Amino acid sequence: MEREPEYVGTKFCIRALELPDGSCPVGEFLDSLDDTARAKLDISFEMLGDQGVIKNREKFKKVEGSDKIFEFKSHQIRLLCTFKGRNVYLLHAVVKKKNKLRSQDIERAERYKQEYL
Repeated sequence: MEREPEYVGTKFCIRALELPDGSCPVGEFLDSLDDTARAKLDISFEMLGDQGVIKNREKFKKVEGSDKIFEFKSHQIRLLCTFKGRNVYLLHAVVKKKNKLRSQDIERAERYKQEYL
């Protein structure tokens, strides 16, 4: 069963990437968040979806050293994503413990982008 988009805006539709086996790791991650953490991410989804941009680099930015991978940021939560047409696909979710994202997390997002989009 296909997962509903996380947010449908006038500029972009925010979607969690579904894998060929029917699983949706980012969707499951989002479902596991407490209401406060989820609400903060939802605000970012709404801003990007409706305005087409998030100017605050503390909330959204391009991942250094990546090929068109961006990250939604909320405290220690990072949602790696990419754009395809009017869709923003959430590729990988991580709760980071250090200042920088791990290279394995960036590589996973890049691999999902190449394999499934």
